[in-house]
Amino acid sequence: MKYFRFIFFPVLVFLFAGNVYGVTATDQSGHSEYLSAKIIEQLSNVSVPFVKDGRMVFTAEGKYRYAGIAFSHEGYRKIHTFERIIHKDQNGNVIVDKNGREENFLFFVTQVPENTNSVEYRLVIDGLWTTDPMNPESTTDMETGLKVSTLKVPYIDSREKVGTENNRVNFVYQGEEGRSISLSGTFNNWDPFMYTLKETRPGFYEFSLPLPPGTYYYTYMDGGIRLEDKTNPDKVYTKDGRIASVIVVQN
Repeated sequence: MKYFRFIFFPVLVFLFAGNVYGVTATDQSGHSEYLSAKIIEQLSNVSVPFVKDGRMVFTAEGKYRYAGIAFSHEGYRKIHTFERIIHKDQNGNVIVDKNGREENFLFFVTQVPENTNSVEYRLVIDGLWTTDPMNPESTTDMETGLKVSTLKVPYIDSREKVGTENNRVNFVYQGEEGRSISLSGTFNNWDPFMYTLKETRPGFYEFSLPLPPGTYYYTYMDGGIRLEDKTNPDKVYTKDGRIASVIVVQN
C-alpha cells in the first residue's frame, strides 16, 4: 500500500492584502535598495510568473482582498503575503476603470532558491488554497497528491558562487576561459587592477579576500568591461546608474 504525507493547509480569512504602493515598493526580504525594487517599479499589470535578475516575480489580480504564496522547498510551512500596487497618473491621482473601481494588482518578489531548476508552489487567495490562475504550468505533488503550480528557474549551485567563510569572501566568476578577470568594489575604491582572479579550471575564476564585517558592493571586470555576478541575486544600482552585486560579511 502506498502512503502519502499530507500537509495541512488551513482555511484562512484575511481582511487586507498588506501594504499599498503607488509605483515603488520594498523587496520582500527587506532590502529596499536592491534590484528587486527596480523590478517592482517596472511592473504594470498581472502576468504569468517570471524570473529576472535572480528574482521570481508572481502577480495576482487586484480584485482579490488577499493573496499569499507557499513553496515546496519551504515545506509549505510559511505563507508569503502579496503586496498591492495601485495605478496612479503623473499627478498622483488614483486611476479608476470605467466602472469606477481602482486599477490595481497584487505582487510578490523573492529570490530564486539554490540547487533546483524548478519551483513548486501554491497560492492562498481570499482564504482558499489554489494553483496560480496566472500560471498554466502545474504538476501533482507526489507526497501530498495535491495539484501545485510550477515555475522553471535558472540553476544556482550553492558551491559555485560568492560566499563568506572565516571573515573571508570567496569570489567566484564563471564565463569564457582564458580571460583576465579582476575584482572591483567598495573595498578597494573600485580599482579594476588591484585584485585578479585565478582561473582554477576552464572558465571558472576564484579569488579570496579577507574583509571586516560590513556590506560591500562589487563587480567583476574584463579589461574595461564590467561583468555582472549572475550567481548572486542581491544587487544595487550605484550612483552612476550601473548594477553592482552585494555581499554582507557577518561578525
